Amino acid sequence: MQRRALGSLRFGPFELSSRERVLRREGLEIRLGSRALDILAYLAERPGDVIPKKELLDHVWSGVIVEEGSLRVHVAAIRKALRDGQFGNRYIANIKGRGYSFVGTVVRLEDGKDGGSNSPNFRGRLPTRPLMLIGREAAARLLRDLVSAYRVVTLTGPGGIGKSTLAIEIGHDIRGGFQGGGWFVELASLSDEDLVPSAVASALGLKLMGGSISAEIVARAIGGANLLLILDNCEHVIGAAAKLAEAVVRFCPRASVLATSREVLRIDGEQVYRVPPLGVPEVGQEDAEQVLRCGAVALLMARMRALDSAFSSAAHDTPSIAAICRQLDGIPLAIEFAAARAATHGFRRVAAGLGDRFRLLTSGRRTALPRHQTLRAALDWSYELLPPDEQRLLCHLAIFPGAFTFEAAEAVGALGVTGDVIIDQISSLVAKSLVTADEGDSAPRWRLLETIRAYALQKLAESGEYLATARRHAEHVQAIIIPPTTEAVLTVHDLVRLGRELDNVRVALDWSFSPDGDVAVGVALAAAFSPVWIHLSLIGECRTRVEQVLGIVGSHLQLTQALEYRLIMALGVALTLTLGPIRHTREVIAKARQLAVAIDDKEVLLRTLWAQWSMELITGEYGVALGTAQQFTELARRKGDDDSMLVSNRFLGTSMLLVGELNDARHCLERMVNHYIAPPSGSHTVLFHFGQRAMARADLARVLALQGYLDRAKQVAKLSLEEARDADKVTFCWVSLNGAFPVAFMNGDLAAADEVAATMSNLATSLDSPLWKIFESCWKGKLLIARREFSQGSMLLQEALDLCGRGGWRVSNAAFLGDLACGLAGLERFDEAIATVDRALVRAEGSRERWCQAELIRIKGEVLLQQRPENEALAEDRFLAAIEFARTQGAIFWELRAALSAARLRVNQKNRAGAAQILEPVYNRFSEGFDTADMLAAKQLLDG
Repeated sequence: MQRRALGSLRFGPFELSSRERVLRREGLEIRLGSRALDILAYLAERPGDVIPKKELLDHVWSGVIVEEGSLRVHVAAIRKALRDGQFGNRYIANIKGRGYSFVGTVVRLEDGKDGGSNSPNFRGRLPTRPLMLIGREAAARLLRDLVSAYRVVTLTGPGGIGKSTLAIEIGHDIRGGFQGGGWFVELASLSDEDLVPSAVASALGLKLMGGSISAEIVARAIGGANLLLILDNCEHVIGAAAKLAEAVVRFCPRASVLATSREVLRIDGEQVYRVPPLGVPEVGQEDAEQVLRCGAVALLMARMRALDSAFSSAAHDTPSIAAICRQLDGIPLAIEFAAARAATHGFRRVAAGLGDRFRLLTSGRRTALPRHQTLRAALDWSYELLPPDEQRLLCHLAIFPGAFTFEAAEAVGALGVTGDVIIDQISSLVAKSLVTADEGDSAPRWRLLETIRAYALQKLAESGEYLATARRHAEHVQAIIIPPTTEAVLTVHDLVRLGRELDNVRVALDWSFSPDGDVAVGVALAAAFSPVWIHLSLIGECRTRVEQVLGIVGSHLQLTQALEYRLIMALGVALTLTLGPIRHTREVIAKARQLAVAIDDKEVLLRTLWAQWSMELITGEYGVALGTAQQFTELARRKGDDDSMLVSNRFLGTSMLLVGELNDARHCLERMVNHYIAPPSGSHTVLFHFGQRAMARADLARVLALQGYLDRAKQVAKLSLEEARDADKVTFCWVSLNGAFPVAFMNGDLAAADEVAATMSNLATSLDSPLWKIFESCWKGKLLIARREFSQGSMLLQEALDLCGRGGWRVSNAAFLGDLACGLAGLERFDEAIATVDRALVRAEGSRERWCQAELIRIKGEVLLQQRPENEALAEDRFLAAIEFARTQGAIFWELRAALSAARLRVNQKNRAGAAQILEPVYNRFSEGFDTADMLAAKQLLDG
């Protein structure tokens, strides 16, 4: 056999010096003969081959032979040296029937150095690149930078989040920067950690010899090669994957590792990137254009088009599409399942069926890994990798619908498992991407993605521990929500803190009122949480929950006065803001006042008077509301509370505005705006719920506009909106409707009014209250009529006013009836218009809605003039009456409007001097607002 030039070789842990014919390893030396060198040279040329029997016999040399990749030693002295040496147990195997044998591999080296020019010729091998990467553009940019800067980067996240797809995309993007290319190693199919090095060697095309291949052997084989190694799906072989990545960092100075795993590797130098879900539409966001910009929706649409080339979503599908993506947490795998189901069932059915998502979402790709072919299989894979104690804790944590604290986890966790054990288990679940750290809170909080939670809840039910866990959860929530005494007044800090528990309260109440629940827990919880619902602008939910509680409470469950007051008061406020049955609302408010008197607490009575005043405003009983505001003022005076006195100025000022006492209204409102500072405790936010100063500013803006200070009114309205944005949704609605919209309208700025109306439209949808939807329709109708779109505007106004009237709620009823009369006149339905404006005038007089009475009188004159030319005298009489009424109120804006109508009539009568005589004195009393629509019209007429 011809001798081969070996240079140097490595055999397992031993290095061979061919010149000295010695295998060395830290003090252990084995001197070899020439035939042994021939055998090693043969192996180096044909790594991995099984030598045929005849050739094997030809290569026998005094005790050294090759059998299926193992070098076997028979010389007694060598055998003894190997057996007694410190490396014998690790690198020498006593194989039955063969004796002691090396267990290792043979790799050719250059001059005894690792990774020289004779290293394997790496060129790279990656799976096919995804057709498109949807919703991951920012993630891809960040990852490209990370892999360029660090040797080991791990993509982690729950199953189906898209780690592998992202890793393959990055591999294709950056492999050009590696001379040895990018190499993809799929570890999902491995059942034994010991197979990881072999799988990597096989994927790289390394021809390594030996019965056992280690991470170090593979790393030394890679040597100095410049390549990117992608280890995919490491979680079930995490220990071996970590060792291999660590070995690559140690022995391969020019190689980088990109790993994907549901659990991080936890090795030195590792940079972790937690792959986030795709972006989903916000709750209440149904604008088709904005919804389609979300990454999750874009993926859903792309998969639908791939399944059906003719697919085209309709506008009515937008809410269902948004709901699907939200409920599936933006997880790409789940969205692909949903697309497959929606292709046959439609979006609405899929959205409605996601309560049983594991039965519904089962149509995975045929070529996908088995654990990616159903949503349940994807989660089974992660769950089964957990030790039993972590499985149990995960199931218990699923009782939390939102974020939870350590104390909460401890309260519902396995009995007897507390303290550091719980923390360690939560940390482990976070590391394994089954629990997510909740950002944006000072105290540590965690949560489960909804799909993981749904899976864990099923497991909890199967375990038989659901009811006990639900009880512990409800009792824990009760302990958080209920203050030390039921009479204690919450602070604004309490409202914010307790608002974070909203989802937990919902789950606790559902359990409390279930057949296996505890009604007493639910009643106490609902009563204590009612102010928080209102603070969060969840008025409809507050009403539903409190009505449920009061419907359950019977003789077997007696309530304390304080507890009953909380429930009744909350219901009264909720009924008012949701336009509940008027008779029932009055009864509830009256009951609340009786309880407040019995409790004999001035703050409780002040809160009740505020609720009564609010109800009277929305029923349009402005004279009665003024009387209630005066009672509030007197009680605040007796209480000696300066802050409450300033709040009373808002109630008085608003009431006086509506009854047309503008000077007194302005005095009260300015005092409130200039001097009021919300108490640091936030007690007024708790007692009266909404932003008091912002609402006072809005009413002041309207008073200023009516008094002719149009520029100042615009500025004050702007300030009120800015302040309301920092408050709550209900405050923002009131400020928009009472300040920003009417001031914009009086300035003739229809574009600004339209902008307010659009904002109101979104708010009305999110608040789910008839009150705001009615207001939205009224203002939108008013805008359309101003733009001479009489038909649509009149229809909107008529429907909204009819709906309002049927319930007995008549807020701004007279003013909107006047706008409807204008719309009807524009449609030449003059008799209906006159009847409508007459009804508005009767309404204004009866309810003392006198702030707009001058304008209603003017509108009647305009309708009469449009009806018949011969009505000129009647029309002029109405214009002059309107001027006089406005002048007595100090409403110079209405006076200008009426003077304009009268002047135009006189111009048409060829009486220009008479027109100037009536208009000029009014115009000259203005000191600002000269660029507003009515002032410009007056100037044009006077100049003409």
